[in-house]
Amino acid sequence: IKTAKADNVLVISESAITKKDNKTFVQVIKDEKQEEREIQVGLKGSEGKVEVIFGLLEGEEIAIPR
Repeated sequence: IKTAKADNVLVISESAITKKDNKTFVQVIKDEKQEEREIQVGLKGSEGKVEVIFGLLEGEEIAIPR
């Protein structure tokens, strides 16, 4: 059963996300340094992907913890 669908959205791996105090964050790599940035997520997809509604731009690089 398909419950929702979104086209042309930015998605990231759920494993890149951390949560603190009911907020959602990713580590963005900028000038060879990592900076924590709050994001807003939307739909959860299959295979561990999550839609990013706000806080990241296409092409920005994020760190995924091992």
